[in-house]
Amino acid sequence: MATFGDDAMTIIASSPYSRRGLLWDAYRKWHGKADAQNLVWQAATRVMNPAVPQSFVDGEFERDPAAAAAEYGAQFRTDLEAFVSVDVVESLIEPGCFELPPSHAHLAFVDAAGGGGQDAMTMAIAHAEGDVAVLDCLRGVKPPFSPESVVAEFAETLKRYGIRRVTADRWGSEFVAEAFMRQGIICEQSAKPKSDLYRESLPLLNSGKVRFLDHPKLVAELCSLERRTARGGRDSIDHPPGGHDDLANAVCGVITLAVGGARSFRKASVEAALTHDVKPIFVGGIFG
Repeated sequence: MATFGDDAMTIIASSPYSRRGLLWDAYRKWHGKADAQNLVWQAATRVMNPAVPQSFVDGEFERDPAAAAAEYGAQFRTDLEAFVSVDVVESLIEPGCFELPPSHAHLAFVDAAGGGGQDAMTMAIAHAEGDVAVLDCLRGVKPPFSPESVVAEFAETLKRYGIRRVTADRWGSEFVAEAFMRQGIICEQSAKPKSDLYRESLPLLNSGKVRFLDHPKLVAELCSLERRTARGGRDSIDHPPGGHDDLANAVCGVITLAVGGARSFRKASVEAALTHDVKPIFVGGIFG
């Protein structure tokens, strides 16, 4: 555009969404400012196209006020915010480290998928070093794929890390459990939805008590997660429309398991010491 002269023009049209990203940055920098380098205008659907029936717009506002205010009212959403910042996630990465060898008491979490849709099937393996969760291995298979084949592949990796029990999300629980059982792996369904796993992992991320592998797609998924203010006062955390969080779900699931397991082990050891006058012994910072 810089080579086309002063008459060059680019027009970008979009519905606003959350208060971050290219559109929000342009709006905040130039909207309503006389000396703006670029013109940014904001107009509702019926201002731009009066042919759209008001009854249709009213119906959309009644169905979902927050979404309709963005899509038809041209307002940036106030019920969305980023789950975690890019700076926080990038500070947790071990540059150039793509996988760690088996060496601890490892745990694993699987985000299952059917193989024919849009979602990948993923698996994350981690261990705890004190209060720090260390990601050891991350696997992801994009569709299309055979779930049975992926489970068999994952099972080989689990056995290499000495893992005979894995936790999975709630997708296809019976099928996933049976598929892992045929490979000699016990699969338990997570008692918590992924939104809770994200919420519990956030303090670990913000306090630096996680070490991640060098995996750009994981970084992208974590940083795209959105915290949405839900009716009733309980927030939900999920990927944006059209996005994915298969790797992020598996990783947040396993790091909460790893740190939670370490804390439970230390608590039980201390209680045993107090009850039976036994001194707890910790070897190499591992647990289990």
